[in-house]
Amino acid sequence: MRLRIFYYRLWKLATASLLLGLVSLPGCSLVPTTQSAGAPIEDRTTGATAEPALPEDQQPSDAESGVQVTPLGSPQAVRPQSGGGARAAAESSTPRSGSAVVALLDNAGQQTRSGDLDAAAAALERALRLEPRNPEVWSRLAGIRLQQSQFDQAVNLASKSNTLAGNNPTLVARNNRIIAQAKQQLGRR
Repeated sequence: MRLRIFYYRLWKLATASLLLGLVSLPGCSLVPTTQSAGAPIEDRTTGATAEPALPEDQQPSDAESGVQVTPLGSPQAVRPQSGGGARAAAESSTPRSGSAVVALLDNAGQQTRSGDLDAAAAALERALRLEPRNPEVWSRLAGIRLQQSQFDQAVNLASKSNTLAGNNPTLVARNNRIIAQAKQQLGRR
């Protein structure tokens, strides 16, 4: 019996040592410092692969490539507008969206206008994965869920948008209308 316990403990020790060795092994591996420039890069927007970049000494000049570079000029000082305090505060509390989220919002708007609410909701859900703290996206998805008669979800999504909206009274008012309409429909059931 003692021999069996001895082998069991030895087995556990060997297994633990092996696992520890495997976990620490990738940290000790050497990574080559230079990469070959000939690897193709996949362009996911078109499904094609891009040509490898040329070395700097073989790059075409601006004149050869047809590219014109125009300087922006001197930066100007930004001055706050007088009289628009509430509106400026409301706009500054809402984060600026990235170009991918703006494109998804536009796409969702077009799909909503064409009546494809499922595709619009899918686009808005993708936008939420990119910017989960964007109150505009939450509000638009709440509006879609209201149109789809998913009233409980509409209330929850609009409430989430309100928690993120900050001092944006326009967005809060829109969310409150969605919540009121959804609760009215829930009361009719």
